[in-house]
Amino acid sequence: MKEFAIHVDHIQQVIGVDHVSVATGGPCALDRLSPHHTTPELSEIGHWKSLAVELHSRGYAETTEEIFGLNLVTLFRQVLNPDWFSKCRPF
Repeated sequence: MKEFAIHVDHIQQVIGVDHVSVATGGPCALDRLSPHHTTPELSEIGHWKSLAVELHSRGYAETTEEIFGLNLVTLFRQVLNPDWFSKCRPF
């Protein structure tokens, strides 16, 4: 998890925390549109707590909600057709 957190930290330093997000696949996954793939450590939801703890230790306590999904919701609302988004609300 430390290695993945290093990547998150690097991305945050380069483009800002508002552009950092981690997510799982799901009913609205965009896997087919993205060249990026998940790390095996995040394939099980139980490991996400370890990532959250690691990010907290790196000073991300105030932004973990954004990193763990709110940034993606913001992106979806800005770029996707509202009809598509309303059909894919898993939460």
